[in-house]
Amino acid sequence: MILAGGEGLRLRPLTEYVCGDSRPKQFARLLGPQSLLRQTLERTALGIPWARTVVVAHRSHVAYLAEEFAGLAAPQVLL
Repeated sequence: MILAGGEGLRLRPLTEYVCGDSRPKQFARLLGPQSLLRQTLERTALGIPWARTVVVAHRSHVAYLAEEFAGLAAPQVLL
């Protein structure tokens, strides 16, 4: 289970600077071409396949989740 429901308020100035919008930090690409959420999923996938992984997110993040998992066999998402 990966908790990804925060709003990223403490890092908001940084994510706005890097991404150009106020997306939550887990959906920001701060350290390379992948978002922080994707980096976490990739590390988790070394031992647990995405099919057995649950990402817990807030309903207001649906658009970011759709962007993140477009064209992929996404993990289970619980809103």
